[in-house]
Amino acid sequence: MGAPGGDETLPSHASTSDAATERFAIGSLAAERYRIERFIAAGGMGEVYAAHDLVLDTKVALKTLRPELEGSADAIARLRREIALARSVTDPHICRLHDVGEHDGRVFLSMELLEGRTLAELVKAGGMALDEIERIAPQLVAGLGVLHRASIVHRDFKTSNVIVVGDRAVITDFGLARSVDAKDSRLTVESGLLGTPAYMAPEQVEARAVTPASDIYSLGVVLFELLTGKLPFDEDTAMATATARLTKDPPRPSSLRSDIPARWDAIVLRCLARDPAARFASVDELLGHKPVSRRWFLAVGGGGIAAAALGVWKFAASSGANTPAVTRSPDDLIAVLPVLGAGPWIKDSWRTAITFDLHSALVQLGMPVLALHTGAMDATLNGAASRLLDEKDPVAAALAVPHVVTAVTMTIARTATHVELAVTARGRESWSQTLRRPLTEVALVVHDAATAIAGRLGYAPPIAPVDARHIAADGYTHYGDTVGRMYRQPTPEEIEAFTQKRMATPFTQLADLVEAQPRLARAQDIAADRLVMAAEQRNDYTKVEKTLTIVDKLTDEAIAADPRDALMHAVRGHAAMIRWDWKRADEETKRGFELAPLHERVAYHRSNFLHLVGRFDEALPIFETQHRINPNPRLGDGPLAWAYFYARRYPDAIRVLEPVMNRFDLTNFVEATYATTLPLAYVELARFDDAFRVAETLRPYVDDDNLAVLLPVYLAAGKTDVVKAIREKLGDNIDFMVGAALAEANGDLEGSLTLLEQMVASHNIGALFLKVERYSPQMRSHPRFQALLKQVGFPS
Repeated sequence: MGAPGGDETLPSHASTSDAATERFAIGSLAAERYRIERFIAAGGMGEVYAAHDLVLDTKVALKTLRPELEGSADAIARLRREIALARSVTDPHICRLHDVGEHDGRVFLSMELLEGRTLAELVKAGGMALDEIERIAPQLVAGLGVLHRASIVHRDFKTSNVIVVGDRAVITDFGLARSVDAKDSRLTVESGLLGTPAYMAPEQVEARAVTPASDIYSLGVVLFELLTGKLPFDEDTAMATATARLTKDPPRPSSLRSDIPARWDAIVLRCLARDPAARFASVDELLGHKPVSRRWFLAVGGGGIAAAALGVWKFAASSGANTPAVTRSPDDLIAVLPVLGAGPWIKDSWRTAITFDLHSALVQLGMPVLALHTGAMDATLNGAASRLLDEKDPVAAALAVPHVVTAVTMTIARTATHVELAVTARGRESWSQTLRRPLTEVALVVHDAATAIAGRLGYAPPIAPVDARHIAADGYTHYGDTVGRMYRQPTPEEIEAFTQKRMATPFTQLADLVEAQPRLARAQDIAADRLVMAAEQRNDYTKVEKTLTIVDKLTDEAIAADPRDALMHAVRGHAAMIRWDWKRADEETKRGFELAPLHERVAYHRSNFLHLVGRFDEALPIFETQHRINPNPRLGDGPLAWAYFYARRYPDAIRVLEPVMNRFDLTNFVEATYATTLPLAYVELARFDDAFRVAETLRPYVDDDNLAVLLPVYLAAGKTDVVKAIREKLGDNIDFMVGAALAEANGDLEGSLTLLEQMVASHNIGALFLKVERYSPQMRSHPRFQALLKQVGFPS
């Protein structure tokens, strides 16, 4: 075993184990995905098992933590760093890491199962045969070169961290690896040195900066060991071994083995130089840039020895090719169609649940997925994926959408005991895969599908299951039914309830569902998202606080279970914004957006915050990106036009709205709201006749809220008779913001300010727009108005 920080690697041959220490039972299912097949070995950090990955249908190795380390945040952080770093490189000489998971509170890594032996096991007294070393050494250098070019330093390179599989040498164990650019390059922790003392570079021992040169030193130790069967420094204790290199020079390998050519002495001793600057400048200098043969060194002779002394030996070509990367463009879109089947998908509980959960999982991964279009009640999910099912050939229709390069379809089949999801991709990448789970694991089919789709299309798969817990089949049915009611075209009664600022029935039902099915993280996400939006629609803050308390509970639980839940961070930020906690709103919406910048709901919450605080330069690119990846032929550029309007870019708002006005369903309050943006923009550019014409088109269709919004349009156009008629119709059903705008337009500045003060005093939701609403310079410079901005707490 290595010293503190070391970890034995993954030989797949059987090893003796202490049954009392084994963390996984043979035959058990870990994280609802990995079937444990056998115990392999115990290492410095934990245990290694062979398992079958049910999602990818392949053999993998699982590496766990020792029991005493399971509560160590440091050890868990090392595991997560290991996979994050390893995923950034792909090479046949680097062990492939697949995922990080958790089972019954135990964190583990899943990785390539290597059927071979470590170099430490292969090295015998007297060293390896020279021809074998010449075959293996170039592969070690090639693997380190891949790491270093990715700005990664291994920091614990040694013979027990290299596994030889047939003719392939593979570098493993990234538990100590760290980016060269990492701010914290210290090498010591409370328990001692990080790394294995026998292989440490002098700068590691002295806790100085670690660079690729440190790995080159460790490579020199490994080469010395392969050549001689011994270590260059081998004292009585680990610490003495580590510190010996600070004062002593290593022996020449040829002094311990007579058949070692002098060129090996030159290479090894340069790697083992005490001063990092005296070593090879990079592994590329060892590797050379023009491999000339499968042999490592140039021909034996004076020229070869001179070249070695100068550090320009040419290594052989790598024994394997890099895994081809999927070529992607920033404009690429992936169309994932709703689950296929008989009848409308939104009315089939499992098809609905899987469709929504999978879209949520994929966008959380940062995949550019064509969004769903689920009805006018949900204006921000304004994509077109669900509409494709109306086409005669949905796949052909999907591939005809601009920028869509791959179309993914799914069909579901259920038996008395199992559920199967057949996934097929067509387009630039074409493949098919069938995923199968017991009925009790139906919620996990989403994670399986997200893993398969992301992995095959060249994106990072999820690091943890969407819901790694069992749920009864009828529970998933209940969930799908409720989500379907949430997203289908609402009934006239539901629209009326929502319009009148009352929480529509589906919101309550979904909140009830979360209580009944707490294991469904997506239920929490959807419920919290819907509830915070309902809260913003209710102007009376005293009636909102209870709703926000429910949102707090849902978001806290969801983030505790998954700190990378982007939507819950964004929703938490939106709730903070309603409370006028702008600092937390900024932090949380930013965190959510950093985690999933293409998630349409996350983007909405972030861009909404940025708009309300007047940071238009940051908000507009988000709207523009969402418009590109979520095209909607009916809403068109409505959301983007709204963004342009509040950013004072009135010509842009008009430019994008005029061509799509005839597509709006004016009986729907969301589409009518976008439509009213056009006459308001006309007014700002003094195009009063155009403003009046469009307002008259809208007036017979819009609800009371949007009718009130039109009042300033008629007032600016000089239509006082229309203003009077609308005021009489509305009575008291007019909000503070519209009333203040009318008062100011009539020259009553004091009355306007009084209304705004009443709005802020009651914590009316309209106060959120106080900073960006269109007021005259006289109003904005008034001390009472400035005091209101401070009272609401807007950041400067």
